[in-house]
Amino acid sequence: MKGNLPRTPFSTPLSGSAREVRMRLESIAAGPRKRPPVLFIALVSLFCLLCGNLVSCQVREEGPDASAGSDEAGPTLSRYEPQGEGVRELTLEDRWVLALEDTPPYQDGYAQTTNLVCRDLETGAYETWASLYYNPQGGVADTIRLHQFENIMGHSGILLTSQAEHTTGDVPTTRLFIFGENAPDLIAKCEGTLYTAQVDGFDILLAAYPYGFDGRRGGAALYWQEEDGTLRARPLREAVEHYLGLSWEAQVSMSLDVREEDGVLAARWQTEGAPVQTMDLELSALLAYAREQAARTEEVPVDTVDGELVKLVLEEHRLEGEYDWDTFAVDKILVCREEELIQTILPEDWLGSAEFGLFVYDGDGMGSLGQPLTQDLNQDGVRDFGLMCMEIGARNVPYLYFTWNGAGFSPLAVLCAPVEVDPETRQIVERINEGNGVTTTNWYEFDEEGVFQLVRSETTDYADLMG
Repeated sequence: MKGNLPRTPFSTPLSGSAREVRMRLESIAAGPRKRPPVLFIALVSLFCLLCGNLVSCQVREEGPDASAGSDEAGPTLSRYEPQGEGVRELTLEDRWVLALEDTPPYQDGYAQTTNLVCRDLETGAYETWASLYYNPQGGVADTIRLHQFENIMGHSGILLTSQAEHTTGDVPTTRLFIFGENAPDLIAKCEGTLYTAQVDGFDILLAAYPYGFDGRRGGAALYWQEEDGTLRARPLREAVEHYLGLSWEAQVSMSLDVREEDGVLAARWQTEGAPVQTMDLELSALLAYAREQAARTEEVPVDTVDGELVKLVLEEHRLEGEYDWDTFAVDKILVCREEELIQTILPEDWLGSAEFGLFVYDGDGMGSLGQPLTQDLNQDGVRDFGLMCMEIGARNVPYLYFTWNGAGFSPLAVLCAPVEVDPETRQIVERINEGNGVTTTNWYEFDEEGVFQLVRSETTDYADLMG
C-alpha cells in the first residue's frame, strides 16, 4: 500500500534534481566529519530556541500550501482542447486561405482523401500541406477541422484535427503547423489527448492515450523545445521502452496512462513469460533521458596518412519517427588529422547527390550495412568512406561514397552497398537486386583524367540460368 507520509523540515527528501541527489549520496558516502566543540553546539541550540519563540508569535497569513511548489510535486499538465468546433476554411492575414478539400471516393468506395490546401491570394500559388487518407464508411469524415492555436511550446499556428484516419473513431489525430520562412512547418503529428507543461525550464507537448495490451503503438509522443528554439520529439512508447531497459527481442505488451494531477506517466507492461510490472515515470526524468538520447557525436577512424590518423567526427541526431529509434541523421561531418580539423562537410555539400540526407543505422539485421563503410575506391592507397543515404534498411542499401583528394574528401557517387573493388581491373563492382531472382551488375572505373564513369552493365535472371 502506498501511503502519504507527513513531511518534516528535519528529514531529507529523496527527490530533487540529479545534482542534489548526487550531492546527498556523496555526503552520506563521505562518512562522519569532525564534530564541533560542545560549547559551540550549546550556543547554537540557545539561538534556535530564541528564534523559535519569535516565530511562534507571528500571525500566519493564509496562502497556498507550501508543498504545492516543492520539488516533490511533478509538473502541472494542462490539457489542451481546441477552441470551438473548428472550421473547414479560414483566412490568415487577409492573404492566405486554408481549406479542406475532399477528393471523390475511390472506385471501391472504401478509401478517400481530404487535402489541406493553402492559396496565396496575392500570387495565386496553390500548395497542399497535408493529405488525410481514410475510410469514408467510418462515418467520421466530418470530424476533420481547422483550428488556430496559441502558445504551444512558445508557438502559434494552425491545428488540424481528425478522427477520420481511424475508422473506429476513438483516437483523434492532431497536426500542428507553424509558418516558417515563406513555408509552413509541420511541428507535430500525434494521437490522443494533448497536454502542455513546463518541465525543468523546457516547454513540452505530451500527446498520449491509454495504450492497450494489443501492441498498438500509434502516434503518442513527447515534444519539447530546446534552448536554441529547436523542436525535438520522441515517440512515447519507444522512449519509455528504452528508458525502462526493455529488450527489443522480447515481446512487450505495454499500457501508458497520464495522471494530470501530479504530472506522472503510469506505465504497466509485461514481457513474454513474465509477470505484469508497474512504475510511475516522472516527466522530468523521462525528458532528461529523451534529450540525452536525441543527439550524439560519433568518431569513425578512416585511415593513416603519413603516419597521422584521419578520422571523421559525425554530429548526428536521432530520427523522430516511430520505429526509427536506431537510426541517426548526420548533421555535419568533421574531418580531422589526429586532433587537427582539416575539413567540414555540411548538408549542402551532399544533398545534390543524397537528397534525403545521410544516416547511420545501429540496429540489428543488416550486418555492417547501416554503419559507415571504409574502402579504397580510387586505388590511391588511402581508404575512402561511405554513408547510408536512406532512413531504413531495404533490399538495396544506397550509400554516398566520398573519396580522398589529398586535402580532404569529395563526394563521388551513390552506389548500392557493399561495393567490391576488382584487384585486377581496379574496377568498382555494384550489384543491384531487382527482385524475383533478377540482378543487375554495374562496373565503374576512373578514367585517365580521374572521372568516375560506368563502363559496363549486365542483368542476370537466375530463373533463366536454372533452365
